Amino acid sequence: MDKEKTSHINKSKKLWIKGRKSLINKTNPNNRYFMRLIKKATEDFLSVHGEQIKKDQPKVYYSMINRPLPKKYQKEEVVKPVEVKPSVPDPVRENELVLFQKKRELERKAEVEKIRNEQKESMKLSFSVDRKDPNCGMRFVSAYSPVNTNRFGHSQSWKYKEEKKRSYYW
Repeated sequence: MDKEKTSHINKSKKLWIKGRKSLINKTNPNNRYFMRLIKKATEDFLSVHGEQIKKDQPKVYYSMINRPLPKKYQKEEVVKPVEVKPSVPDPVRENELVLFQKKRELERKAEVEKIRNEQKESMKLSFSVDRKDPNCGMRFVSAYSPVNTNRFGHSQSWKYKEEKKRSYYW
């Protein structure tokens, strides 16, 4: 394409995009940038209202300029005395406490005895012989011991020699 035939918009478009990028790269909003703006705003405010704030609120003024509060502006806080109660309690109150503790202990003992009596009544067991085996002959077996230990029956089948009738034909 000929440069003469391109429109002035296309020609300036590259410059416009390049300019935008360079403007973005120029500003680096970091902590120093923002602190500079804050410092400028506080200086402007203090130049106008600084003397008035120093008279009315010296704590605020010195905190704005990042300096400790001078002694002439510091006020001593009045500490109110706390009422001190005697460490030895009244004998009447102590007797009430002892009586209450004894009463509470007796109530607890009565409750415990009541619960024990209820448990004794419920602990009376009646044994009944079940005819059916609840486990249906199943039990835990060790792999290292014989299955029929301490049992009589087919574990001693070697004593009895019964010949089985073998029928080869029906």
